Amino acid sequence: MAKTYHLGRARRLVNAAMTPLARLGLAGRHTYILTVRGRKTGKTYSIPVILIEDGGRWLVAPYGDVGWVRNARAAGEVQLTRAGRSERMAIEEVGAEHAAPILQRYLKRVPVVRPFFDVSPNSPLAEFETDAPHHPVFRLTDASDAQSTLRDDPRCDRPGKQPNTSTARSVSMSRDVIIRYRTRPEAAEENSRLVEAVFASLAEIRPNGFAYATYRLADGVSFVHVAHFDGAENPLATLPAFAEFQRDLARRCAEPPTLTEATIVGSYRSTA
Repeated sequence: MAKTYHLGRARRLVNAAMTPLARLGLAGRHTYILTVRGRKTGKTYSIPVILIEDGGRWLVAPYGDVGWVRNARAAGEVQLTRAGRSERMAIEEVGAEHAAPILQRYLKRVPVVRPFFDVSPNSPLAEFETDAPHHPVFRLTDASDAQSTLRDDPRCDRPGKQPNTSTARSVSMSRDVIIRYRTRPEAAEENSRLVEAVFASLAEIRPNGFAYATYRLADGVSFVHVAHFDGAENPLATLPAFAEFQRDLARRCAEPPTLTEATIVGSYRSTA
C-alpha cells in the first residue's frame, strides 16, 4: 500500500536545500522552482519540482492532491524558475490514459517518490492508468501571451529585480552568487570529496564564461561556494559529478544552503 505524504521536518529540510540550488540551475536539468498563488490567501508559494521534458513538458504531482495542486488548478497557470530565469506556463490536467506513460517515466527517474505509488517503475501501463487519479499530471504550455495573476507580483522573481515574465528562451545577464551551508560533522569529509570531484570534472571540460570556487571554513563543517555565470549556460547542470554532489546534499546538511546574489566591487587575482 502506498504511503501517505506528510510535509514533515525532513521534507522541509530537503526543500530548503534544493530551492536555492534550483533557482540557480544547480539542482539538475529538470528541477525548477514552482510558484503559484494561493487560491484563498492570495499569497504566492514556491516549492522545487521535477518536470518530465520529453514528448512535451509535464508537471507531475507525485504526492497527490496537495496544496500546490489545488492552487494551480484554481489559477490555471504556474510560474517556473530555473537558472535565474522565469516563465509563465498554462496548465491542463490530463486524463488517466495520457497520464499513465508520464507517471511511469517519472517513477523511473525520481526514485524517492516510489513509496507513495501503488505501482513500480516496471508495472504495465494499465496499472499506472488505475493509479493515475491519485497523482495528477498537468500538460504545460507557454502562457507568456495570456493575462496572469502572477505577472505584477515582484515576489515571484528574485529580490531586488523587476518582475520577470520572460520565457526560458531569454538570455540571462552575467551574475555572481554565493552559497553557504553547514554540514553534519560526520559528513564533512564526504562533502569535500564530492566537491573535489566536481572541480576535477570542470578541469577536464574547461567551460567558458564560468568561474567557480569552494571554501571550507575553519570550523571544518561550513562550506561557501562562489560562482560567476557569464550568460545563460550553466556547465554544472549537465555535469555528472555535480549531480552526485547535490543528490544527497540535504542529508549531509545540518543547515541548508542559503543563496545570496552579489556584485563585485573589486577583485585582485580572484580565484572565483
